[in-house]
Amino acid sequence: MVKRFELEAGKRQSFYGKCYVEQDGNTCTLYSYNSRVMAINVVTREIWKYSAYNYSQTTRRHQKAFCEFYDITEEELKNAY
Repeated sequence: MVKRFELEAGKRQSFYGKCYVEQDGNTCTLYSYNSRVMAINVVTREIWKYSAYNYSQTTRRHQKAFCEFYDITEEELKNAY
């Protein structure tokens, strides 16, 4: 069963539905503006980036919140698929 939740925006009150995570088993996927951005397997700590595009400043904020929520380090991001 897939669970869906919104990430908190830190100092901001909300990302207003523009950013959410879907959890399917051990895999949690970040969506920004309904586009899949990145995912993590919370057991193996494998990370996938779904695009090499230069994201908007807002999507980068969403990525930062996702990384903070799952304690993803810079080293882990460098080794992402």
